Amino acid sequence: DMEGMSTREIMFELKLLGVEYSHCLERHELVALLLVSNTNSISEPEDGLSSCKDASGALCELLSELRTVQTEYQELKRENAEVQQMLKASYARNEEMERRLAGIKEDCLKLKLKLCDDAKKRNSKDKPAFKPGYMSRQAYRKHLGEHIDVGQDVYHIIAHSNGGVDHSDNYLFALGESWNRAISDNFDDFNCVLAGKARTLKAIKACMKGREDYKLYQQGKLNVCPYDKRGEVKFLQEGCHGKISETAEVIADTLFTRGQRYQRAMRHMLREESKRPN
Repeated sequence: DMEGMSTREIMFELKLLGVEYSHCLERHELVALLLVSNTNSISEPEDGLSSCKDASGALCELLSELRTVQTEYQELKRENAEVQQMLKASYARNEEMERRLAGIKEDCLKLKLKLCDDAKKRNSKDKPAFKPGYMSRQAYRKHLGEHIDVGQDVYHIIAHSNGGVDHSDNYLFALGESWNRAISDNFDDFNCVLAGKARTLKAIKACMKGREDYKLYQQGKLNVCPYDKRGEVKFLQEGCHGKISETAEVIADTLFTRGQRYQRAMRHMLREESKRPN
């Protein structure tokens, strides 16, 4: 029973058996060496010393191999710990980079929105908001800006000589100056078809209101003159359109209906042209 034996006692027994034990570093190695030595001495008493030495040498080799394996295992374990630490640090850096990248994207989006907002503010300062109402043809032309070209006139739905006012509701954008001057004041009903029924009604209401507003302008209570100052002021109610009716709805509907005759005439002309041989 070797459990009750001290390390010194085990070493003493090995010395009696003539077994070299200086290579044993731990107590359990000494115990194993003594067990092997005793076993060999019992099984082969005639040459016990020789057998014990052989077993001791084999055990030494095994123990040496064991220590080598243990050393390699500890080295691998240490390297694995280092790799795990490196991976952990790498994951931490990766998460930090992802957070920074998300922050940069958010900052870029905020900057883009700010730039767009600043651009809108600058544009709104450079170009005042359009306010419908009375305005000269020059003012309306300025409002159209790049949308009006050389050779185009600001176009009235109701001509000035028929009581048309200089009002945004009576302007039909801009058309060719040769066309505008050729038709003069003879095709207001055709202009109504071009403008559409809803816009025609707005134009008629603005023109009918012009007579009252002109009196306010003369009294200094209105800053903008409803009519073109270059010619004689004529009111719609006192012209050819005023004879149709006293209500804007009836006048607008009548002019629009008359204008549709030009549509029918043009369609008829196109059909006749298509029938002619080439």
